[in-house]
Amino acid sequence: NKVVGKSSKDKVKVFATFSNADSFRKTIADGMKSYAESNDINLDFKVADADIETQVRQVKEAREKGYDAIVCLLVDSETSQQIINAAGDIPVIFTSVEPDASKLKEDKYIYVASDENEVVDYKLEYLTDYFKDKKSFDAVILEGDRNQKCVVTRTDSLKEKLRKSGFDVNYVF
Repeated sequence: NKVVGKSSKDKVKVFATFSNADSFRKTIADGMKSYAESNDINLDFKVADADIETQVRQVKEAREKGYDAIVCLLVDSETSQQIINAAGDIPVIFTSVEPDASKLKEDKYIYVASDENEVVDYKLEYLTDYFKDKKSFDAVILEGDRNQKCVVTRTDSLKEKLRKSGFDVNYVF
């Protein structure tokens, strides 16, 4: 957990910018806070309220304040280059919203998230148990932003895995 160039008495400073403040992101923030407290890391958060310009400004301010790393839950997956530019030489850890992979650089600009197919496996396990005596049912899928790669991957993967598991699903919406 030591940053190169930091003395043992200097705390690592991490800035996190979140696209918005929903319950999912609060769960991530709570986990980050807990980890930071137990590892003597100075962690600060800001919420961009789904505004790209606000998020870019937050990252620029973090750079100016001398943070050691930035954690970013992007407002828009297409804005990763703007965030990288705003961060300057500070490493950026993107999470939850996948940036353009061509913008990533080992040990500098990285993406950390759950395996989308593993998430779908958990959903499939639940649905298989829930519908154990039923192979045909109507379903409504409540999706997030279809511009987010994870939404598309999860939705399409779940539909395919349900089909391969022998379910006949009528998607009514």
